[in-house]
Order: sequence, then C-alpha cells, then structure tokens
Amino acid sequence: MKAMLTAVNIKSYPVYIGAGRYDGLINDDFVYPYFNHVFLNIPSEDYWLECTSSYNPPNYIGQGNANRYALRVTEEGGELIKTPEYSPEQSYEHNKANIKLSKNGDASIENNCRLRGPRQERLRYFSFTKTEEELRNDFLKNCGLPTVRINTYNVKPLLEKPEVNLEYDVLSKKYATKGGKRLFVPLNSINPFASVPAKTENRTKPIVVEQGYTMIDEHTIIFPE
Repeated sequence: MKAMLTAVNIKSYPVYIGAGRYDGLINDDFVYPYFNHVFLNIPSEDYWLECTSSYNPPNYIGQGNANRYALRVTEEGGELIKTPEYSPEQSYEHNKANIKLSKNGDASIENNCRLRGPRQERLRYFSFTKTEEELRNDFLKNCGLPTVRINTYNVKPLLEKPEVNLEYDVLSKKYATKGGKRLFVPLNSINPFASVPAKTENRTKPIVVEQGYTMIDEHTIIFPE
C-alpha cells in the first residue's frame, strides 16, 4: 500500500503499535520495541489505513489500536504519535423495535439496529467471516428473547465507513407472561443491560471506563384488544 501511494505522490509512513493490551509498554521516556502490529498513516490528511484487515473501512483502525502511543517511522527517524480515540458518541448503538403482542403473550418483533464505531466491530467481522446460518445461530445464542423463531435476519456493513445496519423480524414465544387477565410485559428483552458490576463495599481503587459508548433503545409496543 505504501508503494502504491508513493506512485501517485501521496506520502505515507508505517506506524508500529502494540495492539490489544500492550499500550502501557510505550511511553514518552523510553520506547521499547514491543510491537505486534503495523499500519499506515498519511500525515497530510491525518488518515489511517489498516491494511491487514480485509473488512474494516478506510480510516478506521479499530478499538484495539485506539487512543495509545505508537511509533511512526519517517525519513528523520522515529516519533511517538497518538492514535485516534473513539468517543462515546462515536461508539453508538440504536435499536428501534416494533413489538406486536398477542393475547397469549407471544410477540412479533421487527427491529432496526444501527451500530457505529467500536460497537459495530464484532458484527462486521462476523458478517465477513461467518455463513448466514452461523450468523443466525449466533443471534439465537446471544439475544435476550425467549424461544425465538427467525423470519428474516439481515446484516449490512457499510463499506466506506464503520457502520453496520442490522434488521430482523422474529417471533418470540411467551415474550410477555400471562397472569389471569393481565400480561406482564418486559420493558427491554431485546437489548437487556445485564453487565452490572458486583457491589464493592470498601473500594480502594478508582473506577476506570476504558471505552464509553452511547446506547439508545426505542420500542413501540402494540397491545392486543
């Protein structure tokens, strides 16, 4: 890629980085060459190319490379630079669902989900590496809905930017629980927020949020007569 850019008079530099959990090994005082990855940086546009990946869009290096020091190699030698940071607004998920309940508590659910930035990485990777059957099985395994039958399921990654659109139509048996003349309806079984840390009585260390994100769930529930 560097040779191709050079051929059209675009200057680029290789950037060496410790991807994943290696970011703490690089600091301002002394750079030990503990690198496991490399990508290209175009300084004139502050543009990043993750050439190893065959599915990431251009100018997106992934959460595992974000917000850390890396070593850019130029004609004058090496220099430390900071990779882009993905803000909570850039790491985004929006579920917009229509839930139609029947009298026995079953539900017909249509959901339109938009994911951006780090929130879309897992689904984008799966869309390029798994079969349609494997994608459906992964959804059935990880969704919070009870007894699901899939009618349609479509994953559409955008090629030019880090976004994925997920659309599905499913039937969920016993989505609501029937009790006498009442239906007890869960507020959010589509995207339940379950990863709450255990309570710590005597905390001695600060809480660190390594990657913030924005999540919006918008549900329309249609009740039976």
